[in-house]
This record gives sequence, C-alpha cells and structure tokens, in this order.
Amino acid sequence: MEEAIRLENVYKIYRIGKQEVKALDGISFSIKKGDYISIMGPSGSGKSTLLNLIGCLDKPTEGEIFIDGVNIFSLNDDELTIIRRDRIGFIFQKFNLIPTLTALENVELPMIFNGGRKREKAIKLLEMVGIGDKINSKPAELSGGQQQRVAIARALANNPSIILADEPTGNLDSRTGSEIMNILEDLNKRGRTIVMVTHDPSIAEYSEKIIKIRDGRINVF
Repeated sequence: MEEAIRLENVYKIYRIGKQEVKALDGISFSIKKGDYISIMGPSGSGKSTLLNLIGCLDKPTEGEIFIDGVNIFSLNDDELTIIRRDRIGFIFQKFNLIPTLTALENVELPMIFNGGRKREKAIKLLEMVGIGDKINSKPAELSGGQQQRVAIARALANNPSIILADEPTGNLDSRTGSEIMNILEDLNKRGRTIVMVTHDPSIAEYSEKIIKIRDGRINVF
C-alpha cells in the first residue's frame, strides 16, 4: 500500500521571548493510503501541532513531511495552498462555518477556485451527509450536529484523498457524535485516509490505529 503521509524526524520549536518551547520532538511515522488513524494525548502534548503540520497549515522547524510523496518542506506558499485545497479536507471542533452564508454556500466556497458545477456538487454532498433539506439554512439555524455535517460536506468539496479531523465530536452530545463518526467511518470505507485528533477513547476506537503522543514525542503507535 502506498504512503499517504510520512514524517521523518520532525521538530517544531516555538520561541517565546528568549525561551524555546519544543512542541514536537523528533516525530517519525508513516500512514498508508486508506488508513484510519487517531492521535491521542493530554492537553499540550503536541497533537494539534502535529495535525497542523500534516495539514500544511504550518511548517516544521526541522525534519521532513511528505504528502502523497511530495516533500512539503520544499514547497512555497502558493504550492502549499494547492496541496491544502486539492488533497486535504479539514474538519474542526468548532465547525468554522461562515455565519452569513447558507449551508449550500459554505460547501460551495472551497470549489470557487476549481471551477466546475459547484451548486450541483454541493447539493449532492449535503444530501450524502443527511441534510439535503437544510441547504438554505444558515449556521445559527442548525443544531451542532447539523453544522458538523455541513463542515464534513465542505471538507469533501474538492474530493480530497486525506481528511484531517480535529476533535470532530468535541462540541456534540454522545448520540450526535456517534452519527458523525459513522459518516467518517463510511468515508474511510470509500478509500479516504483519515487522521483524527481526539481526547475520547471511545471515539478513538473507530480508528484502526492509535498514535499516543506526550511531551511532543510518540508514546505508542
């Protein structure tokens, strides 16, 4: 199986005044295409930093990260934007929907720069996640679970091969959280690689493997 993601001796160091804070300390691992991985760890362990690096939202201080065989450390900002747009879909705990746009418009937004039949595809995605009847509703008119379904549809807008989910059930009750996890499980069965940060062991059980991180180092993989 081909690699979707590979990290080689990755460090991330933040400077606060004269002090250096090592958020990631020599992380190395690989994830195969079609894998479903959870990243777990206590607050401040480096798990969100790790997800941001994999998602090309930040660059490592040292080391190399490969997405579908491409070394992202060697890319300029425009090239990183293309990787994020075309290969990676993001799902956030707080949904990150634009409040003034409808569900349909939120899902259409990532497709603006790719052209094509945006509206038809956005409607199909919203129907796929079970809220085809809410396409004209704005986020404030939707429940938390419905907003997260919109966020998942938006993450799929450009047909990415990798889905990164940061605490996707963190703001949801247990029943709604289970419904969201069933959607992610189905996406994985359709061939997408999923990397998910969670603090909840019951949510992590949906994945095939768990990476445990503490103090910026992998504790268990």
